[in-house]
Amino acid sequence: VEFLLGEGADVHAADEDGKTALHYTAFQGELECARLLVGAGADAAKRRKDGKTALEVAQEENKDEVAAILAGLPEIEPKLRELEARCAEGPIAAEEAAELLGWLFTTDAGDAIACLADKEEKFVRLLAKGAGLAALDAPDPAQQGRTALLRALHADRPGLAKLLLDFGANLLSKDDDG
Repeated sequence: VEFLLGEGADVHAADEDGKTALHYTAFQGELECARLLVGAGADAAKRRKDGKTALEVAQEENKDEVAAILAGLPEIEPKLRELEARCAEGPIAAEEAAELLGWLFTTDAGDAIACLADKEEKFVRLLAKGAGLAALDAPDPAQQGRTALLRALHADRPGLAKLLLDFGANLLSKDDDG
């Protein structure tokens, strides 16, 4: 794919059924191809003749990581590796934990795409281990004093809120407004 794109291949070209390279990539779950095609301007919302988009195909085929790319969501794998490396260095201060946890609020991927919810759980588990449960309950001054649980609720992220509660987040926490 990289070679073909370099040679000027049309990322919007479709076969007789209206399927583009992105539709085929979504069906196969080819993560790197999805990155390349989207990066080259392929349209994840383009519909084939039966009306399905590449994103819908990826979701139907349970190719969740490809679906996340097609939906324009940030990738969680690099953040997981970064957190694993940080945990190996030693304890994480509450302020740093709040910053790391804040990344989860940049996307609603975990509530929308199943495999990412599993990775969000791993992220929270690692953070709780590295920083302690108190870090999950620490108020974030940059977010009106909201804890991670309150931020999840405020962002309408029920899956993340449940995850935090499962890890023991304080249900009675309050923000700056009480």
